[in-house]
Amino acid sequence: NRKSADWFMRRVDAAGVYWNASTRFADGFRYGFGAEIGVSTNKTHARGPAGLESLTIYKYYMFGNGQASTDYGVGDGKRSFLHEDIPLDSVRDKFVL
Repeated sequence: NRKSADWFMRRVDAAGVYWNASTRFADGFRYGFGAEIGVSTNKTHARGPAGLESLTIYKYYMFGNGQASTDYGVGDGKRSFLHEDIPLDSVRDKFVL
């Protein structure tokens, strides 16, 4: 029931907690953050000088009704990727090799 789910979800030490929803929603892109470039498993993630925003740790609650995420790929019932090729020459000077 909802009361038990709320009790449990508030006590779990995790970045995302789900009730009656697929954990496949646990994705930076699906959260609206764009492509993931890394996932922190530390309690705090800031290093060096940090302001309030970088010291803030978020917890995401997902309440569902049995929904599942859609598979990406090619074919019926699949969502298409939005990836675009980036020419290497256009980004070569942005990296230290």
